[in-house]
Amino acid sequence: MTSTGFAYAHPWTYSAIMRVLHWGEFETRYSAVAEHVPAGASVVDLCCGDAALAARIPQAKSYLGLDANQRFIDHAKRRGIDARLWDARTMPIPQADIVVIQSSLYQFHPEDADLVRKAFAAATQRVVIAEPVVNWATHGKPWQKFLARRMTRVSGRKFDFRHDEATLEALVRTLPSRRVDMKRAGRDLVIAIDK
Repeated sequence: MTSTGFAYAHPWTYSAIMRVLHWGEFETRYSAVAEHVPAGASVVDLCCGDAALAARIPQAKSYLGLDANQRFIDHAKRRGIDARLWDARTMPIPQADIVVIQSSLYQFHPEDADLVRKAFAAATQRVVIAEPVVNWATHGKPWQKFLARRMTRVSGRKFDFRHDEATLEALVRTLPSRRVDMKRAGRDLVIAIDK
């Protein structure tokens, strides 16, 4: 029987866990991502989770959240957010000025570079990646690693791999970008990759 970890069981638990993991710096990542969303831009948020980014980019012309978790999509829609069920492995990425992916690349490793290339192709201006480079799953005590990997299972799959700054930089170097901006934002590395 497949199972999903506690972190993805419900939008409320997801939000609470993210606040704990980013203790004291919860807004830091969102602010760093929002800096790369110009006024009037369309935004597609891949693996949007609880779609918390939507409220933090009022300057955007439009926001579309995509996620494989039906509960997350339903929760977003009840809040008036445009969100759709989406399978990254089988469905295309809708075109947008800005394509964002936050805290999700580890779920696609070792095919995560393919997802980033598809995101880059779908973006007309830039791709923004925000990925933790310090986390319990790789930097915690043994009990923290065990707990983190159990909580972040998706459909029975657990993920031992997590990116660090070197692996993210190597992934980004595979893209034919015009300009790359990298900035630490708490436990995340936020990378803006311009077309």
